[in-house]
Amino acid sequence: MHSDRFIYFEANLAGIPVLFLHAFPVDHRMWHAQMAFLKSNGISSLAVDYPGFGRTPPPTGARTIEDYADIAMKTAGELGIGRAIVVGLSMGGYVAMAMLRRNPAFVHALVLAATRAGADSPAGLERRRKLIEAVRAAGSSSPVIEGHLEKFFTLETRRQSLERVAFVRTMMEDAHPEGIIRALEAMGGRPDSFGDLQSFNRPALVITGRTDELIPPDEGERMAKALPQGRHAVIDHAAHLVNLEQPDRFNRLLLEFIQSVGQEG
Repeated sequence: MHSDRFIYFEANLAGIPVLFLHAFPVDHRMWHAQMAFLKSNGISSLAVDYPGFGRTPPPTGARTIEDYADIAMKTAGELGIGRAIVVGLSMGGYVAMAMLRRNPAFVHALVLAATRAGADSPAGLERRRKLIEAVRAAGSSSPVIEGHLEKFFTLETRRQSLERVAFVRTMMEDAHPEGIIRALEAMGGRPDSFGDLQSFNRPALVITGRTDELIPPDEGERMAKALPQGRHAVIDHAAHLVNLEQPDRFNRLLLEFIQSVGQEG
């Protein structure tokens, strides 16, 4: 624990590290396979839990997606990290794009996975509102679990990889209700980020799962086209949590990208 935020490290943070930003409603543990893989290749990385997720206490002030970006960058700054290769999946992608608004110099290079640059539609906002009401009424994370599990993995994975599904369920069960509510509010209030992508003239990779129902591949293609140095990779046999469903393919893409970018400031 560092300050009031939990940070998970791999390696010694030499050079420019990789900063992992987790999805909703899970926590930093979703990145364990990637962090171990990067460590085995001599690449430093860290991950931060958002308020109310993983080992971090419930939020007291975070209400906008920019607040989550500020928390992550402040945590990195307390460790003497002024730049990072930022990797965000789903909500983590929203946080990463907020970093481009708050402090683009912090982002040495960018990986956006299973996320979108557009703001919520009216229907999306209504779904978030109903989820907030359900979580508040239940006083637990239970209302978000089944619906997310169904979209997080392909049917094949849900049937054949029960341990992996149980791992994700545990992360969601550990999430604090207030953390879930604040995160839903922040995601619902986020702005359109296409202008921020167009202004980011640094290396960028967009990764999507071929069968992601929450955020389909065409959303990734739109983001890659908006990024001046963006490219798009689609991973087959993967839904939303593409890094967990196809870790080997995801890891190879990530390593190739990091090696092409370099970690020297």
